[in-house]
Amino acid sequence: MHKIAIIDTGVDLKNRTLVKRNRNAEGVYFFRKTEGNISLVTTKSDPMCIQDNVGHGTAMYNIILSHNENVEFFFIKLYNSEGDYVDENMFTFALEYVYSSTNCDIVSCSLGISVLQNHEKLYDICNKFRKTGRIITAAFDNAGGISFPAEYDSVIGVSSFDIGSRNDYILVENSPVNVLAYGRNQRIVWLDNSLLFGYGNSYACAHFSGILSGYPEQFEENKLAGWLSKNCNGTIKLPTQGILPSNPVLHYKKAVVFPFNKEIHSLIRFSDLLSFELVDIYETKYSALVSASTDSLLNEKCPKEYIIKNINNIQWDTFDTFILGHIDEYLSAINMAEYKQKLIYEILVHGKNLYSLDDIDAYIPENFDKSKAFYPAVKKADVPNNSLGKLYRYDIPVLGVFGTSSRQGKFTLQLKLRRKFLASGYRVVQVGTEPTALLYGMDVVFPVGYNSTVNISKHDVIRFLNYKIWKASRNADIALVGGQAGTIPRDNCNTDNYNFTALELLYAAVPDAVILLINSSDSIDLIERTIKFIEAATDGKVIAAVMLVRHQKKSQGDSGVELEQLTCESELSVPLYLLNDDQQMETLFESIISFFS
Repeated sequence: MHKIAIIDTGVDLKNRTLVKRNRNAEGVYFFRKTEGNISLVTTKSDPMCIQDNVGHGTAMYNIILSHNENVEFFFIKLYNSEGDYVDENMFTFALEYVYSSTNCDIVSCSLGISVLQNHEKLYDICNKFRKTGRIITAAFDNAGGISFPAEYDSVIGVSSFDIGSRNDYILVENSPVNVLAYGRNQRIVWLDNSLLFGYGNSYACAHFSGILSGYPEQFEENKLAGWLSKNCNGTIKLPTQGILPSNPVLHYKKAVVFPFNKEIHSLIRFSDLLSFELVDIYETKYSALVSASTDSLLNEKCPKEYIIKNINNIQWDTFDTFILGHIDEYLSAINMAEYKQKLIYEILVHGKNLYSLDDIDAYIPENFDKSKAFYPAVKKADVPNNSLGKLYRYDIPVLGVFGTSSRQGKFTLQLKLRRKFLASGYRVVQVGTEPTALLYGMDVVFPVGYNSTVNISKHDVIRFLNYKIWKASRNADIALVGGQAGTIPRDNCNTDNYNFTALELLYAAVPDAVILLINSSDSIDLIERTIKFIEAATDGKVIAAVMLVRHQKKSQGDSGVELEQLTCESELSVPLYLLNDDQQMETLFESIISFFS
């Protein structure tokens, strides 16, 4: 005979069915006194401690009992009223108690937690059950998202399905969702022997726990799988998640770049963020930049100054990696379109790593080792499609950087913030929409800007980024996600004004706070509409605006820049900062920390 632990709201001890069947119900009630330590009381000292005051646990008990009366029960009460919620420490503590203090071999959890602070502790106790031949069944979040412990591979995660009857279930392979069971609208037993109608994942989980209790033996993995397969109403086999290529940047030691264009400017400005040494910058003799100083060309003191060298005199023994920027339009302008093929050939012949910002598949000869050549791209095969649409809720705060148009310095701001977060000891998970993102140590590259190599859209974007951000955030304190171009259309007169990528990024990242990049020429109406749109789409808060001032003309008294800032800020609903001003960027960073604190 199996013994089932029901972790829920207890059970109605006044219920005639329970009283008739088992006059001495066993269980334990876990609770906290205000914010203090977890306390417990057992039925040995207080037989009424597991009395259900909500009704949900009673419904779960009766559903399981309807499948199998030849089973014993142990009731774990974690809720005492409708307004209660289960914190992860209490839930983990309850599982540890069931494991060490009872002989229950089935644990039915018609509940789940979407956001956890300590996955390792909860996962470890769930794994102990599975390793000792004891089964945990857990319902997924009724809102449709991923929840725990249902997601864990050591737990049978159950979701609702409009299936024929309460005895039916469908197995799901290659998915966090393991079972689809009867969760449609159904009559359930509630408090005081009353009958209600309800539906959802918790009821599906209880039905499957009841079915599982009919297994005639002790739980052995291989035998149980065969029994479940034999008695199910079908199997859904979802595609396995493809193995994403490892980050090649981790192996780079010394790199050179060509040519000296916009993306490379940032590499030089933020070379201190690179995990490798940036050795040299190369250009063609036609650019008129050879022998020029990068500090002079960029008009600022960078972490390291470079003297640009001629690509014709490249020193192959000084580096292991060649970073190739966007060069198609550049080479076409100087009538050297065929040079790209020759350059890529030379890079690979010399056994160098190649990191290209553009798709270079067509330029690599078939007999060459393609493992040395890399360009960032996102393809359909990279999208996890095995969760039946369920998404993760992030465990850490998310900061977004979006704008009202293109060419505002959004990526520059992200790099400045990254530098400050890292210098302050914070662990950052970051999504970069520039193809150079991985070079700075960012976790996810999603290159949707110029010459985009992202070949997915809509729901696939949300699934891809949601999984990547959540996976990377296991050991992080904050997530940083930036957009491209404008967020809302300036005018509805042309389809080019609609930036659906920004919307996909907002929906995928759901930032808690957003920094909005603006232009001095933007109307206050456009800025405020953008703020309202972002806040409505994400339920987050736009906490600041940032403006890049390109021409700093000083006059007597206040500078033109300061006057421009004050004029805009007086009409905005959020504080305004200048991207060019280091002191203001420090103040912005402090305001971000203050917001999340």
